[in-house]
Amino acid sequence: HGCCVMPHPHPLKKRKVYRAKVYVDEMGRMAYDTGRACDNCDTPISDNVYYACASGCEVDFCKKCHEQLEQLFDGLDMEHVTWVARFVASAAVHILTRLDASSRRALARELAFAWPAAMFERLVGAVVDVADAKVVHLQDNSDKIRSDVDFW
Repeated sequence: HGCCVMPHPHPLKKRKVYRAKVYVDEMGRMAYDTGRACDNCDTPISDNVYYACASGCEVDFCKKCHEQLEQLFDGLDMEHVTWVARFVASAAVHILTRLDASSRRALARELAFAWPAAMFERLVGAVVDVADAKVVHLQDNSDKIRSDVDFW
């Protein structure tokens, strides 16, 4: 749990900090008060370079996380990654809106007791991780939060 990252749907643009308060951080290094936090590690961005959504979403990544995410997604079939996230969300919507309570209980019982425990744990982790990643993306674009009606 906590290891799913959905690729941001828009290109990210490298931003350089020009007008920010400069200070010395706790390690004695020069840092910048950018007023932004990284959407991956959730720490204040204090470098003079960060990455932001080129389409205007409120999504920012520090230099370190951007590099890690670039490496993570390098060589992946991004269509497949996006499909998996959509599939998990669609399956969840179907289960929650189309199945009655007894059918949902029967499905949960089948998955929890008929599947091998490790496989069930991986399924639960994947569903939780996709939901977490979607929430982070939607929170960062609060004016568009209602656009993902199926998710909510």
